[in-house]
Amino acid sequence: ADDRPNPLQAMLGELLSEELEQALATLTPEQRELIWMADVEGLPYNEIAERVHAPVGTVRSRLHRAHKQLRKTLESINSKRAA
Repeated sequence: ADDRPNPLQAMLGELLSEELEQALATLTPEQRELIWMADVEGLPYNEIAERVHAPVGTVRSRLHRAHKQLRKTLESINSKRAA
């Protein structure tokens, strides 16, 4: 198996803080993809929905859950570092 990071992981590794990388790693690949399309590429929900073959409402709710999980994980990481 190829242990090298995929292109997305390589780019994230260069651009993001260690804490954010750790938090993103806790998400599912689908959640990471949605966050990438929405937050990095800045795609509108309707375009994301087309790409993932899901209704816009589903994309919105999945993104909301992914962002919520990301925030929770980042808060946990930061509180552990502060302790």
